[in-house]
Amino acid sequence: MPAPARPRAFVARPPRNADLDPWMTHGAAAVAVAGWVTQVCGIPLWAYALLCVYPGFALALVRSFAEHRAAENSDHRAAIVERSPLFGLLFPHNNLHVVHHLRPDLPWYAIPASYRAHRPALVARNGGLVYRGYTEVARRFLFTPHHQPPHPFTH
Repeated sequence: MPAPARPRAFVARPPRNADLDPWMTHGAAAVAVAGWVTQVCGIPLWAYALLCVYPGFALALVRSFAEHRAAENSDHRAAIVERSPLFGLLFPHNNLHVVHHLRPDLPWYAIPASYRAHRPALVARNGGLVYRGYTEVARRFLFTPHHQPPHPFTH
């Protein structure tokens, strides 16, 4: 069997302006926020980075980690974290991630009702990837691998 062609996303090419525009916008916004935090609020940049940026980024990664997995069937990639009152509000009910993937047009405040109305079908569709809450995610995966997706170049 011949080796599969490399996915186009992995082909090296020089960056285009369209590739750099979002990074330039992000960089300008980061400089503006840093200036406001240090000059207007009087917070040292190190304190802002250590006490605000890093914990916020870590929370976002925990949420993203729990809500995605590698799976052949794309419907099985998005998880459901059912009991999440704090993260549900912090990350507008993305803990019910399968609903977010299936209905990105649905307002965040309507996601829980939609999930409750269609729970059996949603759980069946995502292959049963349901966690009772983020404490279950931490208990199950804090010291063990969540999943081990194969690297695209290993096959």
